[in-house]
Amino acid sequence: MGRSLSQTTLAGLCLLVFCTVNAWSQQPAPAPATPPAAAAHFDRLAAAKSIFIKNAGGDEIAFNVITRGFESWGRYILVDSAEKADIVMEVFGPVDEKKKDDDSSKNSVHAGSRQSEPSTSQPPSEIIKAVVYDKNHRPMWFGTEEPKFAVRQKATQANLVQAAERLFARFHDRVEPPAKP
Repeated sequence: MGRSLSQTTLAGLCLLVFCTVNAWSQQPAPAPATPPAAAAHFDRLAAAKSIFIKNAGGDEIAFNVITRGFESWGRYILVDSAEKADIVMEVFGPVDEKKKDDDSSKNSVHAGSRQSEPSTSQPPSEIIKAVVYDKNHRPMWFGTEEPKFAVRQKATQANLVQAAERLFARFHDRVEPPAKP
């Protein structure tokens, strides 16, 4: 009986040690110290030093407003070619319908008769669009802004300026997020 008691005690002790080790190994490991999210994620837009801004079409108001925004910001060096830039921003402004109609009516007079030419271009866009590419022409950021509708030319231009400023502010806030209160 002495011998069976010690075997029983030994078996119970082994079972207790096994259960303790098993329970201890299943405890979640303490989380390792993680660096801040901004340091862990490499931001190519923030790392870029130079930018080329290209007017990709449409009204020049949006292009001029965004260019002035970059000049006053001072974060990027504006360069004169895409080859010299770390990133390239293409700005698409809305198509001015009056200029388009004037150009098409001048070109449609043939042999004294007026003929309408089929339109092969896309329908006019009423939004301002900006796309930022890296050197390999991979998109890095995309934004659109729709100007408010206006009947008068002066109000239309003011609305275009405001929409371009909002678009630039969105890009600015993406690169340098505003401080949280």
